[in-house]
Amino acid sequence: LQLAEYDKAASTLNRLLVLNPADPHPILFLWLSLAYKHQGKDKEETVTHEIAIKRLHALAMHNSKDVATLNSVADAYFELSYYQDAVKIYEQSLTLRRDQPVVLRRLGISYYALGRHADAAGVLKEASVLVGNDSTVWLWLGRSLEKLGASGEAEAAFNQAIASDNEEWGNEPPAVSVAAAYAARESGDYRLSIGWLEELAFRHPT
Repeated sequence: LQLAEYDKAASTLNRLLVLNPADPHPILFLWLSLAYKHQGKDKEETVTHEIAIKRLHALAMHNSKDVATLNSVADAYFELSYYQDAVKIYEQSLTLRRDQPVVLRRLGISYYALGRHADAAGVLKEASVLVGNDSTVWLWLGRSLEKLGASGEAEAAFNQAIASDNEEWGNEPPAVSVAAAYAARESGDYRLSIGWLEELAFRHPT
């Protein structure tokens, strides 16, 4: 899947399901549905996705008070960009324990992907209080605030992302910070690089 070889992915996953027909892990069906999606096999995608959702939901409900299990289920959705499903489980996990900065960060990214920018900004601000030097939190907070039209706050968040990365990486910050730096500091119009920044942020969401 990571190499975009979807025919091979679908074939391999189907073989794995044949080898373990009694109790296959739900993530196998989720991966298979993604492979089918990229192959344009809509019917197969729908069927396998529904199976995956039912099995993951059952796993989450069976462990509805287990934060670690809930997060693992939500992370499976998140990693494959099923953000609506991820949101439901992350929210459930946070009702059990609120001080989870990684969960708040991923929930914020999921909200952003769904166009819920105000919700994204809210939980990302909460995450920034818990871990003030997380450049990814500040980066996505900046993106969310930019979508809300809060350009001044967005630029401050981008600058904080740069500062956080510089603190961690010294003179060689990651590529995401390069985009953030350009966005925040170039000639007063950081929107010029928003497209580039958004692409990098989606490629490296965590």
